[in-house]
This record gives sequence, C-alpha cells and structure tokens, in this order.
Amino acid sequence: MRTHILAGAVAVAGLFATSTMAQQNNPIVIPMAGQGSTDADQVKFPTLCTGEDWVVFNATSQKNGKLVSVCMTEGDDSTANHLTYRYGKPGNVELTYPAVAQGSAKKFTARRYTRPQTTYLKFEFTTKGYNYEIHDGGEGNDTYTGLSVIRVSDGKTIAEHGLIPDTKSLSLMQLEDLVRTAPYDD
Repeated sequence: MRTHILAGAVAVAGLFATSTMAQQNNPIVIPMAGQGSTDADQVKFPTLCTGEDWVVFNATSQKNGKLVSVCMTEGDDSTANHLTYRYGKPGNVELTYPAVAQGSAKKFTARRYTRPQTTYLKFEFTTKGYNYEIHDGGEGNDTYTGLSVIRVSDGKTIAEHGLIPDTKSLSLMQLEDLVRTAPYDD
C-alpha cells in the first residue's frame, strides 16, 4: 500500500487562504518504491491547495486537463476546520468556493449510497445558480470519478468531466463528519 505524504505545512491557527492570496503549487508526493527509496523514486502531482491546506481530494479532468482540488485548513480550539473547492490550473484558479472561510463546512453537502460491493459518494455545493457535484464510487471493480455542473433553474447538466484521481489523501467519505449530510438522490 502506498503511503501518502503531503508537502507543505498545515496551519493550526485556523487561517484560510482566500482568493486574493496567490495560489501556489502544493504537490502531493507519493513514494513509489519501498524502504530506502530516493527522491527520484517519487511521483509528484500538482494540486490547487496552498501550503496551509491538507489535500482532501485531487483529480485531473480528462476533458481539459484542469485540476479539481478540495482542500482543508485545520482549525484550532477556537476555530473550526475550513474547506475550499478549487478548479483550474496552478497559477490560474478559475473557481474558488467559498470565498469566505467562516462557516465553510456548512456550505457543502456529502451524500453516500452503499449496498454490498457498491458505494457512491457525492460532494456538492451550489453557487451563482449552479450545483457542482464531485462523484466518486462504483460497483465491484468498476469505478467512476467525475465532476458535474448542473444549472439549478432547470436541472440541466451543462458540464460533465470524467476525473482521473491523482491521489486521495483523505476519502470523500471522511468529509461526512465535517459537512452536512443528506440522502443520495440518484
């Protein structure tokens, strides 16, 4: 089993990188060899998370090569953990949600459907009239990870991206303890 190591520090003061701060490439480093491996034996994946963030979910769109990153900044005794969704490329983040850290976990919803050998997860939020959904799961050995953008006014899917997960430092399932949960709806 591969060990996931996150590069960069984790802020425990509850600070949250806003869209006005410069985004930096915070690569995920995965050792590919056993004990005694060198830096040359590691694979690095770019993310849109800053040096203060934990990478919760990170994937690349098969459609356009852009990144989808869900990042968490750890709070301390007086502040809660903060979540943020980012879409784009390092140095050119096109969408950051939410813009304000306060209450960010309440702005996302996690959904899960399970039965024997089947699990479907959905992590979603709504902004500016569109619902953004990250789907992850599958049946048996058949898995799918994707991003859907759905117009709220008429329920029409306006964008669908198959995603190639670069790595998952945490599971979308682990977000259920941090965000609202709701029944899976399709």
